[in-house]
Amino acid sequence: MGMQTLRVNLAFSLLTYLTLAMGLIGLVAVMAFQRIAVGQVAQHGRFLTTAADAVMMQKHADTVSLPALSPLRELMDRTGAVALVVEDADRNASFSLGRAGGMADELKQAARAALGNQTESCAFLQPVWTVTGRRYTAIRVAAPGVNGTLGISVLLSPADTYRRVDAFLHLLCVYGGINLILLTCVGLFRFSNLVIHPVQRLVREADAFRDDGVFFGYADAGINDFKKLSRSLNGMMERIRLDRDRLSETVRSLETANQDLKAAQAEIVRAEKLATVGRLASGVAHEIGNPLGIVTGYLEMLAAELPVSEESHDMVTRAAAEVTRIDTIIRQLLDFSRPSPRTDGMCHVHDLIADIAGMQPLQPMMEGLSIETCLNAADDRVRADPGQLRQVLMNLVINAADALHSVDADGTRRWIRLETDRPESGGPFQIRVLDNGPGVSAAHAGDVFDPFFTTKPPGHGTGLGLWVVYTLITDMGGTIALETPPEDASTCFVITVPVYKESATY
Repeated sequence: MGMQTLRVNLAFSLLTYLTLAMGLIGLVAVMAFQRIAVGQVAQHGRFLTTAADAVMMQKHADTVSLPALSPLRELMDRTGAVALVVEDADRNASFSLGRAGGMADELKQAARAALGNQTESCAFLQPVWTVTGRRYTAIRVAAPGVNGTLGISVLLSPADTYRRVDAFLHLLCVYGGINLILLTCVGLFRFSNLVIHPVQRLVREADAFRDDGVFFGYADAGINDFKKLSRSLNGMMERIRLDRDRLSETVRSLETANQDLKAAQAEIVRAEKLATVGRLASGVAHEIGNPLGIVTGYLEMLAAELPVSEESHDMVTRAAAEVTRIDTIIRQLLDFSRPSPRTDGMCHVHDLIADIAGMQPLQPMMEGLSIETCLNAADDRVRADPGQLRQVLMNLVINAADALHSVDADGTRRWIRLETDRPESGGPFQIRVLDNGPGVSAAHAGDVFDPFFTTKPPGHGTGLGLWVVYTLITDMGGTIALETPPEDASTCFVITVPVYKESATY
C-alpha cells in the first residue's frame, strides 16, 4: 500500500512538472511566433506604401485609371489591408482604396503627418489581452512618398495572422499532450526501477532485521547510490547500538548521581536542622537571660548584707561576676543571632570591628588566637545595613578561626587581622580580613563562594558561610573577592562597600 501511494505520488509529480515545463515552453513559442507574424503584417503595410507611391509616380493622381489600380487592389487583398489613403501636399485626397469606416479621418491625419514630418510611423490599434499576450484589432502604417509630395497611410487587419497563431497553438497542445503522456509513462517506469524497487527491497530487509548480523544488504551492483545508502544505514544501526550501550552507562551514572543527590539532600536537611538548632539556642539564651538577671540581683543583695572582710563575701562577689559574664555572653549571642530588618543607612565600620574584636575573650573558638585591627580609613562611614555588615565580618572571622584551628600551631602565633582603607581619590570603602592559617589552594580559589562548597570534613561545615557573605555583600551593592595576600598572611578577603555621602541641602 505504501509503495503504491509512492508510485501514484511520483506519477502525479512527474505529470505536474512536465505539464508546467511544456506549457511554459509552448507559451513562449506561441508568443514568439505571434510577435513575428504581427511584425510581418506591419512589414506588408510598409510594402503597400511603397507600391502605392510607385503607382502615383506613373501618372498624376487625377488621371490614375482603374486598370492601373488593379495590381494595388490585388496586393491589398493578399496582405490583409483594409484601406489605403494617399494625400498630396495641398491636403486634397489623391485617392483612397478599401473601406476605412470610422478610421478614415485617422488615416488621412496619419498620411498628412507622414507627409509633413517626412517620417514613417507604425501604430498598433485597439489592443485586446488573450492567453498568448496582447492582440491588436488593426495596424496602421504611414509613410511619405519618395519625392516628398505625397503621404500614404495603410490600415491592415491581422485577423488572418491570429487565426494561424491559434491553429499553431492547437497543434502544439495536441502534440504536447501526446508527448506529456509518453514522457510521464517513461519517467515513471524509469523511476520505478531506480527508486521504488530498491526501496521495496530495503523495506523487506528492514522487516526481516534482527539484532545480530548486517542490517541492510547491498543493492544491485550497478546502483552505487543505494550501495552508499546501505552502508549509511548499517553505520546508523551500529551507532544506535553504541548509543544504546552509552545510554545504559548513562543510566548507571544517573543512578550514582541520584545517590549523590540524595546524600546532598540529606546534607541540606542537616544544615536546616543545624539552623533550627541555632534558632532554638537563641530562644533558650533569651529564656536563660531573665533568670540570670534575677540571680545576679539576689547575689548583689547577698553581697551587700555580708561583711566585706568575710570569705563568704568574696565568694558571693565572684559568683556574681561569673553570672554577669554568662549574661554578657548570652546577650552578645542574642545580638548576633537576632534577625534585624535591612536598613541601608550610615554605618560606622570601625565600631563594628571594635565590637567583633571585643568578643575575642568571650568566645571559645578564639582561644589561642588574637584579633588585630589596622584601621587606616579616616572616615569609616559607609552606606550599608549594620546588622548585615556585622554578620559578614563575623562569618569571615569565624571562617578564619576554623581554618587556624585546623592545623597545628607549632609555637607560631596565630592571628586574624581586620584592615580598613578609603582611597583619597574616591572609590568604594575597603575592608580586608587576613589570617596566617593554611590558606586556600589555587584549585579551590574560584569555588569558595559557591553554595555547599567546603573543604572541611563531613559534619564540620555546611559550605554556606561564604555564600551567605557573598549574597549579603552583593545585595548591599558591594563586592567581595579572594585576593593575593601579603607576605605575612596566607589568606586575604577584600570587601568593598559604597561610601556614605550626605545629601546636599539647599
